[in-house]
Amino acid sequence: MLRGCLGALALLALFIGGYYYWLDTVFERPESIYAACGVGFVAFLAFGALLNARKSFNDWRLVSTARHGMPAKNGRLVAVSGTIHPLGSPLLAPFSGAECTIVEYDLTSRKRIDGVKDPQTAGSDYAGFLMTPCAIRSPMGEVRLMGFPILEGFNDRECTGYGSARNARDFLTTAQFEDRTGVKMLTLLNVFGAVWSDDDGHVEKNLRIGKTKLTEIFPDKLDAELDRFTEWEQQNPGEAKSYRDLHGSEAFAETGYRSKPSADGFDLEEEPDEEDDDEPEVDEAHGFTAAVPKMTEKRVEVGETVCAIGIYDEIRMGLCPPRGSTKPNRLLKGSADAIEARCRSSLVSNLIGGLVVLLLLNGGVFGAMQIYLHSDEAIEKRTEKAFAAVEKNDLATLQQLQRRKFDVARATNSEGQTLLMRAADPALAAWLIEQGTNVNAVDKTGTTALIYAARQNRPAVARQLIDTKAKVDFESTSTRRTALMEADEYRSFEIADMLRKAGARDDVVTMHNGEPLPSGGGPQLQACKDYLAAMQAQDVARLQQLVSRDNGSTWDGDWNLWKSVHIATVTGYEGFVRGDDATLRLYGDTGGGFQAYWSYQLRREDGEWKIAREKWLTQ
Repeated sequence: MLRGCLGALALLALFIGGYYYWLDTVFERPESIYAACGVGFVAFLAFGALLNARKSFNDWRLVSTARHGMPAKNGRLVAVSGTIHPLGSPLLAPFSGAECTIVEYDLTSRKRIDGVKDPQTAGSDYAGFLMTPCAIRSPMGEVRLMGFPILEGFNDRECTGYGSARNARDFLTTAQFEDRTGVKMLTLLNVFGAVWSDDDGHVEKNLRIGKTKLTEIFPDKLDAELDRFTEWEQQNPGEAKSYRDLHGSEAFAETGYRSKPSADGFDLEEEPDEEDDDEPEVDEAHGFTAAVPKMTEKRVEVGETVCAIGIYDEIRMGLCPPRGSTKPNRLLKGSADAIEARCRSSLVSNLIGGLVVLLLLNGGVFGAMQIYLHSDEAIEKRTEKAFAAVEKNDLATLQQLQRRKFDVARATNSEGQTLLMRAADPALAAWLIEQGTNVNAVDKTGTTALIYAARQNRPAVARQLIDTKAKVDFESTSTRRTALMEADEYRSFEIADMLRKAGARDDVVTMHNGEPLPSGGGPQLQACKDYLAAMQAQDVARLQQLVSRDNGSTWDGDWNLWKSVHIATVTGYEGFVRGDDATLRLYGDTGGGFQAYWSYQLRREDGEWKIAREKWLTQ
């Protein structure tokens, strides 16, 4: 039994662990843990139904074999169907006093019952297993039953009344009990293993489980009333015999002394009053008010039709499970035909029920996972978590999100930016690239990850993007600038250098790749002066004529600020020209009355020099 319980716990843990592994690929913790426990337990029960279906099929097969009287094989699991009889004197049940071959009993004090709302959960004070050597008379001959069997189909019978209480008192005061109070579950399970593997057919295992004293189970008041009941039996043997003949000895012992008094003694013809099983057993008609304990028996009657399933021992000519076996004898109530019918019904119901539950359960889990994965709320929540992880360089969180089916490669925020565009850590950027992030993806402003890296001076990230074939000459649709232009603009000199080495188109002209401006600055300087004059005059039409087609400026900002920082009077310049590109550096007084340096990139379009972009220099 211990191994069976441990095996069941291991199987339950396996189901919970398996579902946790599956659910954790989508849901966050601790939700995945809670869901795994619930779903795993239901799946465990459904799988148990399938195991029960298998057990029912095996029982059906064994009982069918027994019904046809086929000989048993030594050491094999067999079924024996017939009536059960003691080999000697029958066993007397401890509470009812009824003759039987096997009995399980349980006694719970009223003190324990009164302490709980549900009497069924009150626990036991005394329990035990009693069995006399017996055999089953079957078509294959007489087969002994050795080892206390698991009783299936035998109902618990509650023994009520003063007769049963008197029998219980006598039994508890004379029998030998093992003290099992306060024992651990493992120790108690060993008790079952011992009675199951008993091999002589005689079992007497009486256990004291609770700490309630015998005087608390049978207080003075109850003892006195039991003595008075016994005295009445002795003084009125004829009436007692008549009652037994009318109701049966078992009914007399269980019902006790509850009839209404008459002038001659007791009205034995009146049926006992029906009472709630959960209420204390009293007889106010005779002045009996003391509550008797709760007493139950599970009995196998002499001559009862049963079917036993166990391992056949040819030498002993009986069913005898080996010591330590996890397959004790089982005793099923009813004929072979009735048991076969029950097995068929159990097989169908458990098989269909188990399969249906497993299919619905797993389909429901899969559906819930898909709904969650595609829900706007979950996607938004995970997207925010992913971008927060990028800002913190938290690669572990990103890996966890990806394991939970979040597509880190295609995730974008409200601005259309990918995670790679925000990545500052080289290791994190490399991981995102490995996951398949598009290095040339653009956000809503038409900007790529390489342009962001150049603008934010992230040389290691830029190197990875260049090495993975990012487009080095891609122009942002909003700024009309390439990554190299941004690198020059934001003084990311290392990135500018690697872009030039990678073959990026370079319109910046220097002394190394161009020629000095013509004498007097030429048309290039004049274009810059015209542009600055139009700026100071707030002449938008003229400004639009002086900028290149891809400049993108709109001049809808703060004119006072622009005029205060732009050069109003040019006092110095230097520059170089190469074909249709020119780069000039101007120095002069601004509209705000201070001196400033500005850099201008010019491009010749339709024969005229236009301003492509400008930058305020710190020196």
